[in-house]
Amino acid sequence: MLGGLLNGQGGAIRSAAPHIQLEHQGRSQGLQHWGALLRAIDERRETVITYRRFQHDREMTFKLRPCLLKEHRGRWYVLGTADGYEKPISLGLDRILTVQLMARRFPARERQRLEEFYEPVIGVDTTPGKAVDVLLRFTPLQGKYVKALPLHSSQQLVRDDADGVVISLHVLPNFELKQEIMGLGPSLSLIHICRCRRRGECSSRWSPD
Repeated sequence: MLGGLLNGQGGAIRSAAPHIQLEHQGRSQGLQHWGALLRAIDERRETVITYRRFQHDREMTFKLRPCLLKEHRGRWYVLGTADGYEKPISLGLDRILTVQLMARRFPARERQRLEEFYEPVIGVDTTPGKAVDVLLRFTPLQGKYVKALPLHSSQQLVRDDADGVVISLHVLPNFELKQEIMGLGPSLSLIHICRCRRRGECSSRWSPD
């Protein structure tokens, strides 16, 4: 984030860093794997990862083709494709035990496939499977905040008047979306989920009351 604000200039980032505070809840576990994972992503190297989910103590092994590192709510995840999995997966860095880079490289198209797969995803949960159009209506005041900081890159403004603001999102109806909605509280006065075949079809048909 800081690099993007300062156009990726190393000197500018170093001089600005002491004067900028980014929100955090403490040091996240698993950051010691950053270096190895970044190298694997940059060199497109297959990686063997040992992993332990929070739900149980059994260790798991993944042969992963890592493509991206993603932060969500203070936790970091590595996203990639893996042997034995039809769809891309995410692994929390705070649950990774070891990372071993292999000599074998994977094609660049893996990255494109992964980015397209995660495009409609808020967070990392992809279990719902298919993206839907979601219409949300906010109070006029909360609508200003939502317009200034979109909930997702697919956000589009459907209506903006004295009665409130209506936006549409094209996203997976996953757990993270529910968290976002619950966090908005009473300022969110309408939720409508449309499983139309074409993106944007729902918002074009919708009319208030």
